Amino acid sequence: MKIKASYVVIAVLLLLSVFILFAANQHSLSRYNNVTFDDGLSPPIDVSMEDAPKIRLEKDSFDFGVIPRDRTTTKSILIFNDGKSPLEIRSLLTSCGLCTRAAMADGKKRIPPGGSAELNITMLPSGVYGFYSKKTVSIGSNDPRHAKVNLEVEARVDPEFVLEPETMEFGTVEQGVEAEASQCFRSLIDQPLSVKEVAFYVENEKPPVCPPLDLSFKMVPEEEWRTPGRSEYIITARLNSAHSPGKFEDYFYIVTDLERFDAYRTPATGEVTAPFSIPMEHLNGGINIHYPEHQAELTIHCTEAFSVSMPDGESELLAGSFEPLAPDRWIARFSARADMPPGFNRSSVTLLIHTAAKTYRQCLPVFVSMPGAVR
Repeated sequence: MKIKASYVVIAVLLLLSVFILFAANQHSLSRYNNVTFDDGLSPPIDVSMEDAPKIRLEKDSFDFGVIPRDRTTTKSILIFNDGKSPLEIRSLLTSCGLCTRAAMADGKKRIPPGGSAELNITMLPSGVYGFYSKKTVSIGSNDPRHAKVNLEVEARVDPEFVLEPETMEFGTVEQGVEAEASQCFRSLIDQPLSVKEVAFYVENEKPPVCPPLDLSFKMVPEEEWRTPGRSEYIITARLNSAHSPGKFEDYFYIVTDLERFDAYRTPATGEVTAPFSIPMEHLNGGINIHYPEHQAELTIHCTEAFSVSMPDGESELLAGSFEPLAPDRWIARFSARADMPPGFNRSSVTLLIHTAAKTYRQCLPVFVSMPGAVR
């Protein structure tokens, strides 16, 4: 069979083209050996690494200091090109679109070798929850070594109110002993500002089944306000007598009629001491039962001889039994009550830890899912 000369020519040309493309690709890859590229962008292929653009920021972090609460604030830093080819800024992203924005002027996103350009960062206090913001600005470019660099940006908003002290501090308290802490909420603005509620949850959140604190508030008489026309409140927290032993950092919300943000999250800290402990790491936040035959177990440890019980009729969800494993260790077993309705049920159970000197109380969250539950 004879092969036409034209077919042979075409085949040779195709083979030659493949060879040329393969050789060019190998040469291109060899120029970037031992170079790590960031995600999302490719290095330039029209210049050598020595001639490539090289991005550098004036600083790696930027602190706005205190910014006004009622208007935006814009400040600038410089982006430098220390390379030998034009640097192209391809993307400017922030980790918070509501409170932090980044932009460059038209025509300034292409920076010549040895040149620089301003990056404008704007803080919007209306998008800041509370009085402090720390966000990230991500800058994408055609620098093959650093296709993405990050700038940390922080700011403090001139506050509308102050809490004195900032944290509810209980110190060290023996479980069962009454303990109370308070703080003063003091307005710093001339416009009316009221505390509406103090709670562990805000709208659309479920309240805790074992609240660690009992919260209350009251307005200070107007004649006692430090600055006339600026309201003051006393917020009080009482420690739950069945609070878990150990160090704690519980958070609650102060709900106000402030326009910029209406709920402020504040901590209460301290340490509860008791001779017993209940490892909770494997319990996923409480006692969980997922079907009628399922049984949950937990172990109670104590530094002295003790026993465990549960008040009669304590839990509408669970039946409990207790067994000593050693003088300093008991096991508790829980199962769902036979008359448990279908669905997802939330409640709590209180364990009584009896020692020779005292009876302690431990509140535990309970979550029971019966057939037909939608979690």
